[in-house]
Amino acid sequence: MSATAWTTARLRHHAELNPRASTVGMALDQEVDFMPMESLAENGTIDIRERRPLADVVSSYSGFNNGDVIYAKVTPCFENGKAAPVQGLSTGVAFGTTEVTVLRPRKTLHQRFLYYLISEDRFRGGAIAAMTGAGGLRRVPDSYARDFSFSMPPLVEQQRIAEFLDRETAQIDELIAKHEQLISTLAERQQSATVRAVTTGLDPGRERRSTNLAWAPEVPVDWTIEPVRNFASFRTGWTPPSGQEHFYGGAHSWANISDLAEPVVYETAKTLSDEGAALGMMEPAEVGDLLFSFKLSVGRVSRAGARMYTNEAIAAFRPGPRIDLDFAYYAFPIALLENASRNIYGAPLLNAQLIRGARVPLPPLHEQARIAAHLHELTGAIGAATSTAEELVRTLRERRQALISAAVTGQIDVGGAS
Repeated sequence: MSATAWTTARLRHHAELNPRASTVGMALDQEVDFMPMESLAENGTIDIRERRPLADVVSSYSGFNNGDVIYAKVTPCFENGKAAPVQGLSTGVAFGTTEVTVLRPRKTLHQRFLYYLISEDRFRGGAIAAMTGAGGLRRVPDSYARDFSFSMPPLVEQQRIAEFLDRETAQIDELIAKHEQLISTLAERQQSATVRAVTTGLDPGRERRSTNLAWAPEVPVDWTIEPVRNFASFRTGWTPPSGQEHFYGGAHSWANISDLAEPVVYETAKTLSDEGAALGMMEPAEVGDLLFSFKLSVGRVSRAGARMYTNEAIAAFRPGPRIDLDFAYYAFPIALLENASRNIYGAPLLNAQLIRGARVPLPPLHEQARIAAHLHELTGAIGAATSTAEELVRTLRERRQALISAAVTGQIDVGGAS
């Protein structure tokens, strides 16, 4: 059918916004499906794994029925594409996070066409521009969806478009899933190879001895198990008082955890003035030092590619006669985290005292260099394969979005076959 048969419409005339969920005939003690935000996927599905009594959710959470369409309205979930047509609910109704907008299509609007419409770039781009709020808690206002104007084909054409996109996006999603699984497998291979190398070395047939470390039960007989304080020294940095602009913006590089994203840090996002650097009486990290994050995002590592100061969440290790920092680059994220304490949520906690007392399998210096060289080569090969897979995933996602945009705006003829 030609796109000339399409009409200009506003969404509010063809879908109810945040309607009341129907619970007719249900007892308050009856269990219904429950959806936290993590159950709303980015590929148009909802993974329901929880049920709660109706009485516990009916007045405190967003409700929706089979046939509705929902999308996350809060950042970054909206930008990540969390949205889905609602179908297959065991009781026909579910409740969940209040950070979703619920759309109930009227008889003039096909449910899955509506889902693809709100997944299309024009809707998403306009919604992001219309977000209100500050910082990391911005939301798409309901008025944006209510006033959204779009070209609407006849209902039979909406169904054809939805069936076409169901078929085509399913094929793309399958390819994306395969490449994402490959990325996950490569990461697991890197991790297991690193753990094996820094705890047992590169020669599987050599003689070993038992240890009292649960995570490294056996090590080669010529390795030692020692606390970090015996063979490595480090220092931590400082953060000048916030709001004191004269401490910042000078010529001194100042590393924060977010800067530890590459193997070597040459430049930092923030800098300190002479006064800011002097105020904390800090010693800067020198070129070649190992930067290790031990707060918040624990276990990130980079080498300093320039002289730089650090904040208090980073330990800067200096070279020493018994430690090869190329080896420590791979060993410390494993060994130091194994010696960490845990908070009530299971996240690792480290401080300077725990780092100094952390017991680490330590090979002879020449073997440390050999292990580091092996892992550097392996990391390069796995990194190249991972980058290729990630680029393919990005390309496939772009192809998926372009296909949706072209179909729901009538730029391609989807035909009549389902």
